[in-house]
Amino acid sequence: MTFLRGDNVRESRDADIDRLFSFFLRRAYIRAIKDALKVPVLANGDIRSLAEARACLEATGADGVLSAEPLLSNPALFSDPPFYAAPTDGYAPIPLDGVAAVDLMIEYFDICKSYTTSFSYIRGHVWKLVGHWMSEFTDLRDEFVAIKSPDMDTLIAWGMKMRTRIEELERTTGRRRPIPVKTERALAREAAEAAKQAAIEESQREEDALRGTLSDVDRIEVTRRDA
Repeated sequence: MTFLRGDNVRESRDADIDRLFSFFLRRAYIRAIKDALKVPVLANGDIRSLAEARACLEATGADGVLSAEPLLSNPALFSDPPFYAAPTDGYAPIPLDGVAAVDLMIEYFDICKSYTTSFSYIRGHVWKLVGHWMSEFTDLRDEFVAIKSPDMDTLIAWGMKMRTRIEELERTTGRRRPIPVKTERALAREAAEAAKQAAIEESQREEDALRGTLSDVDRIEVTRRDA
């Protein structure tokens, strides 16, 4: 079985032209390799929607597609009909905005009730699903970190608190994406850097003043000698 990267990472909307070029170029390579081989070929590379997966299969003739990071942040990526109504460009945000990611997370907790799952796996999925919201709701982040055992009812209750918070935020501000809050450690680090920079600037001013004083003395001495 052959694994080939068939798509370019879409870093920003400004990179759409480059991504479109890569789309055709790389998939043309995969098509050529697929035609030359008799083993199954899988196309890999940041597939972000069901429509894109189908387009990739059609363009390359590959036997399947691979997607990793986008699926961790949106497990419903390939649902049909779509779990999340994608915008006009066909790409749902990754991770999902609004309460959509929290709804997926709560559904995941329900599934974990029926299937024993390592808590380390659960933690990893939670960070991928709603880690962007925990960057703003730091109290909920700390509460999640403090949870030490995979009690699904506790996790569901925690998820519902996050959902309520996001709903209130959208209702009052219209905002569906988080604004990260700086941690106390980050603030302390910035304060220390600012204090260090201020000390350097003050030292430089003192050195400049001292040089100016010495220069004045030198000029006086030269004037005296000339006289």
